[in-house]
Amino acid sequence: MQARLLVIGDDPLLSEDIRLHLEQAGHRVFAYTDCLSGLEAARRLLPDAAILDVSQPTLASLGVLLRLLVGHPVPVLMLGTGEGTADDRKVLCRSGGCRLSKPFRPAELVQRVNALLMGVDRLVRPVRIRGELMVDPATCEATYRGRSLALTLREAQLLHALVSAPNCTFSRRQLRDQVWGDSVSERTVDIVVSRLRRKLTRVVPAEECFHVQTIWGIGYRLRVDGEES
Repeated sequence: MQARLLVIGDDPLLSEDIRLHLEQAGHRVFAYTDCLSGLEAARRLLPDAAILDVSQPTLASLGVLLRLLVGHPVPVLMLGTGEGTADDRKVLCRSGGCRLSKPFRPAELVQRVNALLMGVDRLVRPVRIRGELMVDPATCEATYRGRSLALTLREAQLLHALVSAPNCTFSRRQLRDQVWGDSVSERTVDIVVSRLRRKLTRVVPAEECFHVQTIWGIGYRLRVDGEES
């Protein structure tokens, strides 16, 4: 699918390379080397995703501003070296984005951007099970019989992935790639599943017909009695 992509980078040559590779992949790309111009463009263009390659310490605040100006969560691909700052990671969590370390191959850039866009498409579709459990990760809303589960963005995305394919087993790597990309370890999946289970047990009765089940040595599935996989 063709997407509207915003590129903001303070290296003109790299920004131009990024623009060319993403246009060759079929996207419309708007590249800026000035942060203020890029932010104004975000307000006007309403991009589907943003690629940021700007110097610290402005990187994290820029991502937050992108989200606020556009008026809806914009997935952000941050380019840089190392793991980034804690503020960077907060931006990625809020935006549903990920980080790509430099140097990188053009094919890797295109693959990561397309994965972000696929994630956006998944987020817009709420999923229900028997009219009782509803998950809408676009708004981080998950309810059971109308009662909120109070999930974070990542918890909602993880539950959405499981609910979308009841009784299907997902490996930790599959869940990680769907929710975070490859920016975290598979151990993070275990931690978020543990938090998700605690929130589910506060609201969903123990005798209910669906549970997040551990498949030892593989990963997890949402077991739903009476549903075919």
